[in-house]
This record gives sequence, C-alpha cells and structure tokens, in this order.
Amino acid sequence: MNEKNNILNLANFLSITRMLSAIPLIYFLSNINYENYVLYSQIVVFYIFLSDVFDGYFARKTNVVTGFGKIIDPVADKVCLWSAIIFLIIKDPALFLPLFILLSIRDFIITAYSIFILLKFGYVSQANSSGKFFIFITLTMMIFFIYDFNLYISYFLYILSILTLVYSTFEYVKKNKEKIKFYESV
Repeated sequence: MNEKNNILNLANFLSITRMLSAIPLIYFLSNINYENYVLYSQIVVFYIFLSDVFDGYFARKTNVVTGFGKIIDPVADKVCLWSAIIFLIIKDPALFLPLFILLSIRDFIITAYSIFILLKFGYVSQANSSGKFFIFITLTMMIFFIYDFNLYISYFLYILSILTLVYSTFEYVKKNKEKIKFYESV
C-alpha cells in the first residue's frame, strides 16, 4: 500500500489522541476547583499543545501527509478549542460568547468552502499558516484565562485572537479561491 494513502501513521495517531484528549480536559476543567485537577488539566493541555506541534512535523518528515490527516488535524484542533471555549463561556459569558459566535461563523465558512472544493474538485484543502497561528494564539489566550494568568496579557491575546481569526479566514478563502481558478482552468 502506498504510504501516502495509509492513514495508520504517527501523525494521524497524534491528531486522533489529541481529539480524544478533549474528554479528560472537559472533566478536569469542570472539576478544576478540586485538588490536583488544575495540574491534571495542565498536563492534558500540554499534551494537546505537543501533539499539535508534532503531528504535522512527523507527517512532513516521514512523507506521510494524507487527505485523512489534512481533515483530522483541524478537526482535533476544533474539538479541543471548543471544549475550552465552552468552559470559558460558563466562566465569563459576556467576554467569550462573542468569540464563540465569531468562531462559529469562521468554522461554518471554512467548512462549507472546504466541502465545496472537495466535492467539486476532489481537492482536500490544507490549513494555512495564519490559521495555525490563530489556533496557537487562541489556545494560549484561553490558557491565560482558564488559569487566571496575567490579566493584561490575557486581554491582549483575546484581541489578537479576534484579529487573527478574521485575517486567517480571509486568507483561507483567498488561497482556495486561487486553487479553484487553477482547477477550473485545467
């Protein structure tokens, strides 16, 4: 079997386990006031971070970038992101509900656009660097708010998250619009 078609690889394993780590994350965050649960949630968050960094690295390094991996990686990111944002909405709805709405709009646009490209051209769109930067900034911001780190940095990261959300959405659409023009001309 061609390695690029084999979905059983380390990179995809990391993405899948990252997605599944949302389950203990939700549990630990919902019990964060109990002894040791802050530490447990931090260990899960650290694993989520490391698996996100290394899954793409291993896929490229071992030349096993797959269509499945291109899909499961952002899905795993979203599952973890949504788990944390729901916790934060409960903690501070006035601050995090608007971010949740913007994130929902962004995800709808990207998902609809990706499905259109896949169905029409058979092309699996890949995450772009600004989208990865958005996820990194947003997860960092959420960590600051969840664990009540520096308030000024938390709000700075919140604003930066919104700005990168908007920018990465437009960049994603623009990049894939160029791909569509290429496929239509072929």
